[in-house]
Amino acid sequence: MLNSFFSENVVGGGDSVDGDGDGGDGIGGAIGLGQFQPSAGDPPALPPSVKITSTIFVSNSASGGQGGAAGVGGVGAGGALGAVSGNATVQLSSFTRNRALGGEAGTGGDAKGGAIYNSGASVSLARSIIFSNMARGGEGEDTDGTGFGGGIFNDFENPDSSLEVDRLTRFFTKLNRADVGDNYFGV
Repeated sequence: MLNSFFSENVVGGGDSVDGDGDGGDGIGGAIGLGQFQPSAGDPPALPPSVKITSTIFVSNSASGGQGGAAGVGGVGAGGALGAVSGNATVQLSSFTRNRALGGEAGTGGDAKGGAIYNSGASVSLARSIIFSNMARGGEGEDTDGTGFGGGIFNDFENPDSSLEVDRLTRFFTKLNRADVGDNYFGV
């Protein structure tokens, strides 16, 4: 992907259909890497791979679905890029005003990675800008959800997660907001 522009794309998890159910997860507002699994009987899918160069991501969002009063809101992860398998190489790109939002419910859903979410993929970031993104947990009647990693969330507990961030990108990762780890979580 070269010289592309992603703006105002939205992905949302499904809402609960009953009063006790949980909301579904919404992952990857503009790009969701590795989210589709083959059906039974289909040949196994190869891990997805994407190279993103000179691309702008602005005002994209991933939202968790609304849960019931006795349920949990869905997780919103990766307002611009959500990676759960495969490889993503990002260079000379910018991520601005993207959002990950947890779903509302009895217990609010968490939000992970306002711009970038990685749980199970290999992600490499070079010479890029991650500025003014947000991860906000969903409101809950009993307990609110938590926003992790306003700029980048890396699931360090998943042994398949690998994240490399060069020095220049670290320098230009600024003014992101979250409850835990304004700019980074798990990096």
